[in-house]
Amino acid sequence: MENESKGIYVFKPQKRSKEQIEASKRWVKETLAYLRAEQARRGVKNW
Repeated sequence: MENESKGIYVFKPQKRSKEQIEASKRWVKETLAYLRAEQARRGVKNW
């Protein structure tokens, strides 16, 4: 705890299951696909 007061943060990586990792990857892909479709629908070019 004393490190935090000095502005030094220790990041402990969370243990994530394969399912959680896959789910987040899938979510990102779906979100990007949705955004691209939305841009195309509005006729925005440079995407």
